Parts: sequence; structure tokens; C-alpha cells
Amino acid sequence: MKEDFYAKVGEMMEEVSKDDIVILGGDLNGHVGRSAEIFGDGGVHGGKGYGRQNVDGLRILEFAQRHDLAVLNTMYEKRKSHLVTFYSGNAQTQIDYVMMRKEDRWRVKDVKVIPSECVAPQHKPVICDVRLSGRKSKKRNKLKRMSPKIKWWKLKDPKVRVMYLE
Repeated sequence: MKEDFYAKVGEMMEEVSKDDIVILGGDLNGHVGRSAEIFGDGGVHGGKGYGRQNVDGLRILEFAQRHDLAVLNTMYEKRKSHLVTFYSGNAQTQIDYVMMRKEDRWRVKDVKVIPSECVAPQHKPVICDVRLSGRKSKKRNKLKRMSPKIKWWKLKDPKVRVMYLE
């Protein structure tokens, strides 16, 4: 059944234009884990998830890698309460995820859990702050930004003023 779900979502992903912004989110019932392991180098897992990886979490990461997605919940250092999405008795896990194409990751400002709210029994909402318009900012030349400033107020000091009058 899970294979059917990922196959259908995969088919839908293939139909979406590369120019479109894709955000996938939901209860995926898998644990991608805290550490990046084999998926960290490819930008799929940021190494800042929660708990230990399981088989279903591995399936999530494989799906993300196959469709060039990043699991955004794992990209930002957060305290435990802003990572855990599911509470049941003493069990606390991260099973709700937000994914986006890796090339659009610059649009994401933050992803976190709101621990004081519940959207469904035992599930906490995952909030993803995304820039939907705009362009990727270009880094400015550091030399241009660091050009010396003229400190005109220093001319009020008589000693400095004499140096410039001569």
C-alpha cells in the first residue's frame, strides 16, 4: 500500500514542470532520523532531524532523492519540542514532513513545529515559512560593501581639522 502511495505521488511529480514550485507535506509515518547518513551529501537530509531512522524513513529519503527533494524538517537546528510532530503516551516522534525541490530550498526561511497546538489527535502542526515570489539573492562583492566610510564628524576635532587644512 505504501509503495502504491509513493508510486502515485512519484507519477504526479513527473508531471509537474521544473519551473513550478513544489511543496509536499504530510504524515508520512516514517522516521528519517537525526543523522544524515548516506543522504546528507546530496542535500536530501540536513542532519538535524529527530530520533532514529526506520525502514519507512528510508523509503521517504529514497523518494526524496529520486525526485530531487529536500526534507526541510531536517535542515534547521531546533530544540526537541520544535522537531517532534507526534505524541502518544510516552512516545515522541517526528513523522510529519515538509519537502521541497532542492533547487528551491533558498525560498525556505524556517520550518518548525508548534508544540502548543494540535491539528489532529496527537499531531502537532508543522509550519514552513516560504518565499513564494522573488529571486535568489546574489551575493555582493565584499570589496564593494567594505569600502571605507568618510567620517565627517571627526573634522570637529581641532587636531584632525588642522591636518586637513594644511
